[in-house]
Amino acid sequence: MYLVSIGPRNRLTRPWPEEIPIPLKAFHSRPLLAFELFSALVLWPRIGGLQAQDSDENASDHAITASIGPFLRGTKIKGGVEPILGGEANLHLPWHLSVGVAGAGLLRPVGLVESGSNLGTDLRMGYGGLLFGYRFKTHGPVSVKGRLLLGAGNAEVRAVPVGNELGVDNFMVFEPDVVVQVRTKGGLLLGLGAGYRMVLGVQDLPNWVASDLGGGSLTIALLIS
Repeated sequence: MYLVSIGPRNRLTRPWPEEIPIPLKAFHSRPLLAFELFSALVLWPRIGGLQAQDSDENASDHAITASIGPFLRGTKIKGGVEPILGGEANLHLPWHLSVGVAGAGLLRPVGLVESGSNLGTDLRMGYGGLLFGYRFKTHGPVSVKGRLLLGAGNAEVRAVPVGNELGVDNFMVFEPDVVVQVRTKGGLLLGLGAGYRMVLGVQDLPNWVASDLGGGSLTIALLIS
């Protein structure tokens, strides 16, 4: 069927076709739409949380913070295990680095008794120096650090029970260790570490050599950060 239009020129035109309805199901079915809404509601907060966590970790990696506190160490001295009490202060720098100072000393003298006699000697020792650290890995509140103490120490030997000084000497100390730290909600750092102390330069201590002052150690620390 053709229609005649009235105008400057008479022309034949075709009628406009009727609109063909396109069902919504051709693009989105109700189950598919529901699944998409559910995925958006469930996954978006998780993605946002991961992004916030990454941003917090990146911010903490570039922030400068400090920590200070005491530590208690069980260490090997001339074949036995002796307690050492010390303290440390650290400045935590960007790029997982830290630098600080640490010092420690024997809680009690280490005694040696001469065979067949009541006479003996007591060793007193302390050491300290610069403490360098690098944080290898962080998983939530738990972090793993490698550290190295470079410093010096002093030891003296006294006669027992007289108490007079028999020898005194200074020495160099190299003490690497690995520490696992857990950060609490109150801003405290609880650390547990294992290391080895190397001592060089002992010459003037009667019945003592450098290897007697060095050895493995286990440390527990409580720091305020």
